[in-house]
Amino acid sequence: MAFFVGADGADYRVTFAAAEWALDGGRVVKSETPPKRYSFVIGPGEPGTTAAQRLFGLHEQRAARRFDDVRDAFSVERLNKTFFDGYRTHHKNIVRSLATKAATRVFGLESPTDAEEMLTEPGYKPARDFVKRMMGRIVFLYFVQRKGWLGADPSAKPGEYIGGDKRYVRNVLAARGSANVYSGALAPLFFEVLNTDRTAQGDVCRLSSRRVPYLNSGLFEPEGLRRRARMSPIEQHMQLELNEQALIAFFDFLDEFNFTVDENSPDEGEVGVDPEMLGHIFENLLEDNRERGTFYTPKAVVEFMCKESVLRYLSRRLGERPELERLVRSHDVGNWNDDKNWVKKHAADIVEALTSVRVCDPAVGSGAFPMGMLNEIFWLRYSLRPVREKELGALKKSIIQDNLCGVDLDKNAVEIARLRFWLSIIVDATTPEPLPNLEFRFLQGDSLVDLVGGHREWAQRHLPGVSMAHDSSQQAELGLVETSGRASAYAREQRRIRDLIASHFSLHGEPKAELAREIEAAEKAFVLDVLRHVTEDLERMPKSAKVRAQLDMTRRRIDRLKSAEDGDDRDYFPWLFYEDRQFDIVIANPPYISAIDHGKVYGEEARKALKETYASAKGAFDVYVCFFELACNQLVDGGVLTFITPNKYLSVDYAQALRDLIRERMKLSLVVDLSSVKVFKEASVYPVVTVLERGVEQGRAVSVMHGRSKLTPDDIVMSELPAADSRWLDALPNRIWGVLLSEHRSVLEKVSSKSRWLGDVANVNAMTTAGEADAFGTQLRDSASGGCRVINTGTIDPFESLWGQKALTKQGAKFLHPVLTLDTETLGNRLTLFRSPKIIVAKIAHRCEAFLDSEGAFGGLDVNCIYAPAGDYTLKFLVGYLHSDVAAFVHRLFFGGLAMSGGYLPFQAPHLRVLPVPHPESKLVARVEMAVDAIVASRDAGSIDLSPVADIDRALAAHFGLTPSDMTAIREVVQREMEDAESRNA
Repeated sequence: MAFFVGADGADYRVTFAAAEWALDGGRVVKSETPPKRYSFVIGPGEPGTTAAQRLFGLHEQRAARRFDDVRDAFSVERLNKTFFDGYRTHHKNIVRSLATKAATRVFGLESPTDAEEMLTEPGYKPARDFVKRMMGRIVFLYFVQRKGWLGADPSAKPGEYIGGDKRYVRNVLAARGSANVYSGALAPLFFEVLNTDRTAQGDVCRLSSRRVPYLNSGLFEPEGLRRRARMSPIEQHMQLELNEQALIAFFDFLDEFNFTVDENSPDEGEVGVDPEMLGHIFENLLEDNRERGTFYTPKAVVEFMCKESVLRYLSRRLGERPELERLVRSHDVGNWNDDKNWVKKHAADIVEALTSVRVCDPAVGSGAFPMGMLNEIFWLRYSLRPVREKELGALKKSIIQDNLCGVDLDKNAVEIARLRFWLSIIVDATTPEPLPNLEFRFLQGDSLVDLVGGHREWAQRHLPGVSMAHDSSQQAELGLVETSGRASAYAREQRRIRDLIASHFSLHGEPKAELAREIEAAEKAFVLDVLRHVTEDLERMPKSAKVRAQLDMTRRRIDRLKSAEDGDDRDYFPWLFYEDRQFDIVIANPPYISAIDHGKVYGEEARKALKETYASAKGAFDVYVCFFELACNQLVDGGVLTFITPNKYLSVDYAQALRDLIRERMKLSLVVDLSSVKVFKEASVYPVVTVLERGVEQGRAVSVMHGRSKLTPDDIVMSELPAADSRWLDALPNRIWGVLLSEHRSVLEKVSSKSRWLGDVANVNAMTTAGEADAFGTQLRDSASGGCRVINTGTIDPFESLWGQKALTKQGAKFLHPVLTLDTETLGNRLTLFRSPKIIVAKIAHRCEAFLDSEGAFGGLDVNCIYAPAGDYTLKFLVGYLHSDVAAFVHRLFFGGLAMSGGYLPFQAPHLRVLPVPHPESKLVARVEMAVDAIVASRDAGSIDLSPVADIDRALAAHFGLTPSDMTAIREVVQREMEDAESRNA
């Protein structure tokens, strides 16, 4: 622990530095975790509540204090939770306080019968959004006043800010007299002071007669509080009187915390509220995050993904060099005095590449990835070409303007992203300057829906710079009409709008607002004109059902766009105005929305439109699949795609089309398994980071890494696994790639070399469809004798049915002895299958659970079955193999990415069909069947003994040539995965 005192002795910091050590074979060694530093900044000018509480707690624990107690006292994570919990409570209190007639009238709403309705009812969302925006503005000012820029000495030289008041906002509130805290103090400060250029008056604020800068930026532009209001937005705000008690309580809460004007790196943490924490808090306050499939990405993961993206981009431009890797990973430029220094010799080329890189996040959320890219590009450029302190802000502005772009469907998320970037500029600025306009750098819109919707072929013909999502035969059938001169007219207007957007970044005052209105009007007119031409072309064609559906959809889009008011959310995004030469890097944590949730939230029409637009959108696709294809379309040749997504796409059936697309158009460069890390507290997914490069030859290997965390998702240790031979990308049926994540691929090679796919040696099917299962469920009866016995997934254990021992539940009813009448009238074409010898397999389990129905006595609901084996294969042999550790190991390698909550894996027919089963050599079959007979005999005797499964694995080891170390690895994988699943579930 160290104490650092400032030059004036007034403020100082207490720093706790920690590195972890461990015992290894009796030796003390340093672990992989890098040293971390955590600091409290304290003194007369700083809030000391957190530091006082934490350090006093250590004092009280002195008799039994442990190292972990000290680390916890300096925990930024703990502060995050404390601040977020309090922030959320105050947000709710302020929202509830708006449940008055006077307040709701300002929003054009009826007052609720219960204040709690303000927090939940969709109709009151405008009020909730206002509170989030207001609280964001207040917190932003807390960061600004920390710089000493508010309430500065008005007698100082023009542009000089000295003697600032670090409690300026509170002092403005105290000076308001009897005026309302919002309409009489905050609203004038926001909209009449911070949003007004007062250079001619020396930046003096009428509220305090002290100097306050003109901050520009959209953050302090007054938004309308109600639709179709006669009053101006600022007049609406001046009418709104907020509950003083609720608002002052929020200020009291903020005053307890230290606001740091820096985004902590994973290795350095000031125990205070920083801009990165603010982004996390605001993102968690966004409504419908879970339904929209959006989740916060920890900063350690963000930093890793950004560094990896920049490294691969630079390597493409300058070649792969160890010096380049050191530069990107640790900003190490080497010995600058060495004339042979590679980085020094190529510094100009590296800077030029960084200056020209174009980065996009199509699901930007609160801006974590663009912010991470800003920091990486900034520090690399600064390391190579240091600039003076007063030029740091200008460097950041240039990177934001020239290199970064982000889009999100949620307008509130976009506002958060802009807020974080304004804060990032303030961090390095030495004197206040008007902030840049970010309205056209971080934008609201539906990234997946271009301005022409699903009419991609039409767009490719007529709109410049539009890339095809795929060669769609469905679109080609439309035969859309070519019209001479249309493309050139669109190109001219496209260039004009792009030029307007570029010039908006640095404008101030009314010219800025006028240009924004011009851009929005031009975009709307452009899109309407395009859609009208699409309609005209469709109307000339034969009116097939497909064409009629296209016409209806296009006309509805025109109607929605015509009726839209200024500021309404887009249900599309006009990429052609923002991807002038496409992107070098597309980086994102795209939304994870299952087929069911997507249909519920956005409707089947939206889902159908995605299927028509994206070749990879097949079956029950998750929305993140479409983002992969979108990014591929947006990248230049050699461009880098870096996503964090569920690892399901490596194995799941609906993503086979995506895997095919990747093989055809991309290089799979790196996969990083993060399934052992609880990356997303809110989402039950097992994540993987994927790095792809467009149009690059695959090469011989795919790099593989594994991430583990001991404490928090921001304490992740990455380790490299043996690279995967790229032939695995095509080796397995349906291009299953889950095997890439395992370091035991060599074991799988031995197994697969002496095996055939189960689907090739037996019939593997579901015993019923979902509809049949529901229909049969209505005809179930409870009878200990007679009829066809019925089981389901919950009444199957290894090698045995639990019929008569455990109740089957179906449609709310329980049956201990469920049966169905064994006739054609009841069972239809399922009668033959139910009567056949078969293996019945539970569809969900940690490892395979199945039993042999050799007499054809059982039917099944929501289960799968294996029957009619070919050649020398027998059902007894197959059921024994299915329960082996070898089979469990292979299944986990293939489908571990599909694990559900609790670590349960699917054993559906498609998963079973691709399981490799050993060649039925007579000795092997005899040994396996003997073990099965022993297990069945113990079961029939009343106490099942599964120990003979070990005999099965020994026989398989001999057959496949597996070594003792191979078998140890197999058992460890199966056991570890189950333990990890239980740990994550807990």
